[in-house]
Amino acid sequence: IIPAQEIVGATPATTLFTAIHPFTGFVDEVKELSREVTQGKTDYYITTLIKNNPGCFVLATEDPNSSSPQRYIPPELVYTKHYHAYANSFWIKWLEDDDRVPFYQEKAEEMNSENGNIHRLNQLLAKLPEQRDGYLASISQITDRIKSYILKEPEKFWPDNIFNLHINDTLFMATNKSSECITFESIEDEIKRNRLEMHCWHVYRQDINASEVSGQAGKEP
Repeated sequence: IIPAQEIVGATPATTLFTAIHPFTGFVDEVKELSREVTQGKTDYYITTLIKNNPGCFVLATEDPNSSSPQRYIPPELVYTKHYHAYANSFWIKWLEDDDRVPFYQEKAEEMNSENGNIHRLNQLLAKLPEQRDGYLASISQITDRIKSYILKEPEKFWPDNIFNLHINDTLFMATNKSSECITFESIEDEIKRNRLEMHCWHVYRQDINASEVSGQAGKEP
């Protein structure tokens, strides 16, 4: 991977790295990697890319069958995310038949529409960059709150869990005055009930100031 500093004419604001569907391993490998990341023994390779190119944007995508980079990337590196419902025609054909594919594709379009809960979730996620201070404070508080659980079960996907707890809190505050209170779990349940999948693209970024601060902290005795 070429560092941004070595790309002619590159600036943090105009440089984007992409990591499309990075394979995240089999079950035993996943647990061991999660443990090492949680205990600070190693960084996931996309985390290294983000930290080595502060100010640059890194785009990664996920799907539930092969790629879940969000499990290992620290939540403080999240810049924004965007979810969408997806009708996996391969699984639909295997579970039912070819004739049912258009039905599920239509259902996915309905869930992704402006009237759907996924759209409401994405609207909140789009505000993350402008609300970064509040976001960082939130995940810091959540991490402190569940610290004992993290120490007890380091093999769990804590970066993803912490982010999802933040999203749950944000959705609750945004919707608790309405007749229907939405949570991230309720959206996931809706996806599963309709035999769809929830895919996501993630944008990560190491804040330049944060990078400088962490670098200075590393020099302290």
